Amino acid sequence: MSTPSIVINVNGIEVIYNHVILVLKGVSLQVADGQIAAILGGNGAGKTTTLRSISNLLKAERGEVTKGSVELRGERIDILSTSDLVKRGVVQVMEGRHCFAHLTIEENLLTGAYTRSGKAEIAASLEKVYNYFPRLKTRRTSQAAYTSGGEQQMCAIGRALMANPSVLLLDEPSMGLAPQIVEEVFEIVKDLNQKERVTFLIAEQNTNMALRYADYGYIMESGRIVMDGKADDLRNNEDVKEFYLGMGGTERKSFKEAQALAGLSPGPSDLKPLFADTESPAAMPAHYDALETRAPAEREAALLAALPAHVRHAQTHSAAYADLLAGVSPEAICSRSALAQLPLLRKSELLARQQASRAAGGDPFGGFSTIGWLGLRQAATARRVYQSPGPIYEPEGLAPDYWRVARALVAAGFEPGELVHNCFSYHLTPGAWMMESGAQALGCTVIPGGVGNTEQQLAALADLRPSAYTGTPSFLRILVEKAEQTGQKLSISKALVSGEAFPPSLRDWLQERGIAAYQCYATADAGVIAYETAARQGLVLDEQVLLEIVRPGTAEPVPEGEVGEVVVTVF
Repeated sequence: MSTPSIVINVNGIEVIYNHVILVLKGVSLQVADGQIAAILGGNGAGKTTTLRSISNLLKAERGEVTKGSVELRGERIDILSTSDLVKRGVVQVMEGRHCFAHLTIEENLLTGAYTRSGKAEIAASLEKVYNYFPRLKTRRTSQAAYTSGGEQQMCAIGRALMANPSVLLLDEPSMGLAPQIVEEVFEIVKDLNQKERVTFLIAEQNTNMALRYADYGYIMESGRIVMDGKADDLRNNEDVKEFYLGMGGTERKSFKEAQALAGLSPGPSDLKPLFADTESPAAMPAHYDALETRAPAEREAALLAALPAHVRHAQTHSAAYADLLAGVSPEAICSRSALAQLPLLRKSELLARQQASRAAGGDPFGGFSTIGWLGLRQAATARRVYQSPGPIYEPEGLAPDYWRVARALVAAGFEPGELVHNCFSYHLTPGAWMMESGAQALGCTVIPGGVGNTEQQLAALADLRPSAYTGTPSFLRILVEKAEQTGQKLSISKALVSGEAFPPSLRDWLQERGIAAYQCYATADAGVIAYETAARQGLVLDEQVLLEIVRPGTAEPVPEGEVGEVVVTVF
């Protein structure tokens, strides 16, 4: 059998940012034709910089290759422009998806074909993308801003496919996605590799998932390749199991530490992180209020006792629930078994009812809301109204901390009087306002940072020196990395994150830089459902939430310990 030809050849490259910060230190790797290769490692290892070195996107980040070379099929390409590389079939899918928020899914896809001119070929490529990502076809007319993270990641990969690439560079394709979506994305990568013969180089923190699908892997730490080999060999390597797959001892070390223990030289010392020195955070308050001191049985009894009045209020003030709960006696709904007999309202049904009502010129909330504004059944009692993917519209009432966020903030160590940098989106969606209302209820001052505009955000952080952050974990990492590259000292020492996955590896990476970050689980229609505490033993249910786990597609509760759909009743 002939040896596959080498498509990408990286030869001992060094990369420096801002003429000062050495990030890559003699990195060499090869990717064979038709191969799926993976670059693995934690945050700050140099994975993204390696991909940008190949795609020539370094200049946009004030970086440059100062030593070594990058070759495509034997031709040196580190001197070419990014657009020239796209024409040669090398396309990068950036970390964080980067869809054009104001364009539809199909418009986003078509932007990927700007280097091509044949309309028939472009149409054929578009159909091919829809075949691989059927979910995109159903959302083709939806604005990208109102699609899920998984759909945006599929859109980003599909947009790259529209350029008809032979080599795809994927940067953190699993970041912020639910496990089942990650699996779906990697299955599509495998299909594209096998059926379309697309060569992949993937930078990924999810080592276990990447090694399941890759042919070959490179492990990076601190700007160097510390280990490489066939994916199966790496998966079975004891050091990889311990350091990256979580199958070893309880005390995690780096490969450099392991080399030191073995008497090997780890090479030149790494750059020290350029952040403000922070003392250990003050002890968190033991409880937000007396509700948190209740015994589980007392809490359960109080919530069940509140059910009859809750059902009666819904029947009396909501036209939709008056219909759904017709014939139900509120007094009979006083136990979990009785609650399980009530009809569930799933997101898909809420969307369908809202759309039907709006099409008929009726209540934009489909009759579910008990608050509104002039002209609706309940007038002048809504503070704001938000839009979620669908679109589904959600109103916010006048009560302080309407979404019950303050409790989660206290659990994350936030204190009255602190300055909070809020980096959730303020555009139509509720995330930013949920966090802001909770912070203000706690007595904090808020910087409405929003999303994007990284340079302006860093300027505000430097000038105002907030101590706390709210937003997605991935954007917090971007801010930290950008600050590190420019030598800026960050004042942030605590964070409450939500909106996407928050893996332990990222939590530990932030902790190493003096930021204690906690997560909460919230939705646009239910507010905060659960949150993390200093115990780090899973998520704690909000005191005003009664949670059930049911078999998917039914209202039947599952036995304790089994997996199912989350159903919440919010009081």
